[in-house]
Amino acid sequence: MSRPRAGSEPLSLRTCALWAWLSLGAAVYLTLLPFEFGSMSLERAWEIYRGMSLTGPGTSGRQQFMANALMFLPLGFFWTAWLTHGRRNRLLAIGAFVFVAALGLAVTAGVEFLQVWLPYRHPAAADIAGNFSGAVAGSLAWLALRDPLARWRRVLEGAGAQALTAGLVIYAAAYVMVGFVPFDLVLAMDELRARLASDAWGWWVAAGACTSGIRCISWLTLEVVASIPVGLLLALWLHRRGASLLGAGIPLALLLAGLLELLNLATLSGIAEGRSVLLRALGMGIGLVLFRNLPVHPHGVIRTLQQFATPILVIGAVFYALLLVALNHGFGPFHADVEAARTQWAGLNLWPFYYHYHVDEIHALRSTALHLAMYAPLGFLVWLWQLRRPLQPSALNLLAVVAGVVLALLVEAAKLFVDGARPDPASLVLAGLAAWAMAALLQWLGRASAVGGAPAGRAAAEPRGPHPEPAGPGPSSRGFQRLRQALAGLLALATLLLAVTWPVVPVALSAGLLAYAALLAWRPQGWLFVIPVLLATLDLTLYHGRLFVSELDLFLLMTLAMALWLGPHALHSGASLLPRGIRWALGLLVASTLISLAVALFPPGTWNPGEAVHFAHQWNALRVAKGLLWAVVLLAMLRVAPVPVPEQVTRWFLPGVALALLAQLAFVVRERVTYPGLLNFDSGYRLSGLFSEMQAGGPSIETFLVLAFPLALIWCWRQRLGLMLAGSALLAVGTAYAVAMTYSRGGYLGLAVAVVVLAVGVLLAALHGRMQARQGALVGVLLPVVAIALVAGTTLGGFAEQRMSHIERDFGIRMDHWQAALELPGGGPLSPLFGRGVGSFPEHYRTGNRDGRLPGNLAFTRAEGEPRLQIGGGDSLFVNQRVSLPRDGLYTLTVEAASAQPTGFRVFICEKPIRHSFVCRSEGMRLEDGGRQTFQWSFDLDPMETRPWPIQRGLVLSLGVDARQRSVTEFYSVQVRDSAGREYVANGDFEHLGRYWYFTTDHLWPWRVENQWLEIYFDQGWLGLLAFVWLTLAALVLLLRRSLAGDAVALASTAALTGALSIGVFSTLFYSPRIALLFYLVLLLGVAASAAPAAKGVRQSAKPRAG
Repeated sequence: MSRPRAGSEPLSLRTCALWAWLSLGAAVYLTLLPFEFGSMSLERAWEIYRGMSLTGPGTSGRQQFMANALMFLPLGFFWTAWLTHGRRNRLLAIGAFVFVAALGLAVTAGVEFLQVWLPYRHPAAADIAGNFSGAVAGSLAWLALRDPLARWRRVLEGAGAQALTAGLVIYAAAYVMVGFVPFDLVLAMDELRARLASDAWGWWVAAGACTSGIRCISWLTLEVVASIPVGLLLALWLHRRGASLLGAGIPLALLLAGLLELLNLATLSGIAEGRSVLLRALGMGIGLVLFRNLPVHPHGVIRTLQQFATPILVIGAVFYALLLVALNHGFGPFHADVEAARTQWAGLNLWPFYYHYHVDEIHALRSTALHLAMYAPLGFLVWLWQLRRPLQPSALNLLAVVAGVVLALLVEAAKLFVDGARPDPASLVLAGLAAWAMAALLQWLGRASAVGGAPAGRAAAEPRGPHPEPAGPGPSSRGFQRLRQALAGLLALATLLLAVTWPVVPVALSAGLLAYAALLAWRPQGWLFVIPVLLATLDLTLYHGRLFVSELDLFLLMTLAMALWLGPHALHSGASLLPRGIRWALGLLVASTLISLAVALFPPGTWNPGEAVHFAHQWNALRVAKGLLWAVVLLAMLRVAPVPVPEQVTRWFLPGVALALLAQLAFVVRERVTYPGLLNFDSGYRLSGLFSEMQAGGPSIETFLVLAFPLALIWCWRQRLGLMLAGSALLAVGTAYAVAMTYSRGGYLGLAVAVVVLAVGVLLAALHGRMQARQGALVGVLLPVVAIALVAGTTLGGFAEQRMSHIERDFGIRMDHWQAALELPGGGPLSPLFGRGVGSFPEHYRTGNRDGRLPGNLAFTRAEGEPRLQIGGGDSLFVNQRVSLPRDGLYTLTVEAASAQPTGFRVFICEKPIRHSFVCRSEGMRLEDGGRQTFQWSFDLDPMETRPWPIQRGLVLSLGVDARQRSVTEFYSVQVRDSAGREYVANGDFEHLGRYWYFTTDHLWPWRVENQWLEIYFDQGWLGLLAFVWLTLAALVLLLRRSLAGDAVALASTAALTGALSIGVFSTLFYSPRIALLFYLVLLLGVAASAAPAAKGVRQSAKPRAG
């Protein structure tokens, strides 16, 4: 197999791989807009798909056919480039071509099938043919143009007249090709005669063309400006032949302009006008004149711009701002109606290019071109701003993109206050792209016109950093790299597809994932900061109803995708992240978890998502197991960043945990102010925080606080003295208050243990002289101790005192529950060794508890094709949906329900965070046996009060039945409407099964054993328990040794883990996968940072810098 010499490829391998996946993602995105998937059975969808039209596109559909081909052309081009990069072999080229053709066919067939579920979309053979043709054409284009493109690239990377001439030639070719877009060419004489007989051309203006208005003038001006570089190329051609620039150039410009305009008649959508001939010729004429008056060397233009950059920037910015206002807002009429703007915003679709989807291809393309031209000048202004003190190319490109997005955001947001205007989210994408393209073009122009042989700024563009870069992959590793990046691309694409179809905030979630991916591409260790913050703050389960996959999982999937894409860094080659003993313990625990996961999932039940709406379900095994498994995956990601492990932990993980704790404390204060009152210590209201699993109780909030507090405190100790004291006091007071308001005696114990371990560790290390700045360290630990004592003395009265007085009684009840859990039937002969399955306790309790309770007795079904919600008795249960009802107004609730036996149910509208209800309105309804019955209830929200947004109480609609009843109540429809007919209940007909609905309960014993060690034994048997005890003890011994040696991170990890395990004596910590993830991250990262060779430098982490 022959290999090309260095530099013979037109694009780098990384660029080919990146654009291959971007082109695939763009094709899927554009073909599946608007992502409003309906509900239809697979059999019916397949029937529609098989019956799709098999006719060709015809004349009327040629635009769409060519648009589809153009959409898939980059896919074929870049995938072939990626697969054949670095190798020149005919057999490989043929194989790559066949694979790309098959990929294009598979993608288009798949998206056409998915379009069955989309509104206004339908599968068509013509679309499949167009997409497939584009992929094939793109693949062939790469194979044919690979060598010419490589030669052109070498020319463009040079400097001088040759590079500038090549740039003009490429521009002229693009100028001509754009005129044919969307390439709906006339293919028959009859079509040509029809074109000539139509009103698609005019001696001056074609019928229906614009003749006035700022947009029309701007479009015509664009025709002139776009023709100027063509005039420069024409002048260069005439100059080299010694011809007169104006004498020969002007007739040639008119001839060329006329010919290009006539060629528009060769397309079915083109328009030919006499004025366009003159405007094109005018632009070319300006190019001819400019060529005569430009400096001898083009770099002189840049020096002139540097000299007058400030006045040009100021004047240009003013005129540009006025032009943007004129083009987008038409100078009004403006209004200041905030409510009207809010209403328009609520009805706005935020998917980029959604509104392009509702117009024909020509108008969509022209709108796209106008927006690109509208924001391209911003790239020039950004480039001009940095001209005197040039930025790095990457920094300039990023600045241009950000400036474009921000400016477009302001422009589009202002349309909310303009009569008749509508914001278009696509403008943000196009603005960033246009500004980046212009800035990049001007950078190239600066390099190409530089005096001397080397391109200007090339040396400055070389990456510099404190750590060595990984060596480029050798020929033998390129195949593995492609495979790894292919897996990364598939994973990233699948993650984004999940995000765009997410039931709530799909646009924000998708944008956040893309921004997160960009962060990891820039700083691979960024996940250590972001994931703890997301773990503490991002949980929308109560809004979309999905229990077993969360938004955090999407970010973790993107983390894994970026790790696969980047690959391990050479800095970590040959080094082990964990000591051998802990590696073996961790491996055993992972093996036990996987075995127990298989036990829980086998045999697999029938696919029925409508039943997976509570924790007593087989799928709960995946929810519980993923905390540990994700932690192991993230541990491996430490190898990706070009930073030593201790530095990753101290500079990224610690501040991430500190910010996560601060965010959680802020929400706790907001929750207390909003509901019972900040200083109301007698209400008995127990905090939930931002943990949705508190719908069934649990220790999530207090365990998070105890895990995060020591790490956040250590981060504060590493800051300047003033910030250290203020931060330590703030975190100590906030954490003590939050833990006190959980009224969890296990939380009290856990925080006390964590603080004692932290204080004793600091004192011992300081006494042995192994922690510098003894006084600062002592103040740093004594201040939180005093603050916690003061808060405890203030808050541990009233309801908390009552809870403490019942310790002995409640401990006896808990021991009875432990005994009952171990006696539950259902275990097999291997259960003592391997357990009954991860997360299986709720399911076993549901079917075998000695009280005969039936917790979680609900399901969403589609019996006989009609969806419904079924709620039965057996235990405390409420089915809820969060609703946004204005407090002033009259509402009508309509419920359609049925039951086989006479029974009743109750509907609640309550101010409710998760479980605890405050002010409520409710109505009981009685069902007779037999058919369906419809109930209506008119109500208002008095005495619920309207509050400012930050402290406005949330409203929850709840359905409940009597726990003692044995019959099942079926709900077919639930609606809440105001007097204007507006609907406030989402998925009220249950067409999407459990989407937007979730359950809560007041009976908490069915969901956890309430002892972490017993829970692990129940789930994973003696093997899992042995592995867990081995792992935790080995880690704590290592961390304790490092703590006594002055390692502050090890000390914080020790305190956090011992505090959390203290809570685990009376609660099940890993019931929450987020808590499990944080626990294992603290353990594994603490050990990795302490065991790493560079850990000695971290010993000073407790030393506060002088203020």
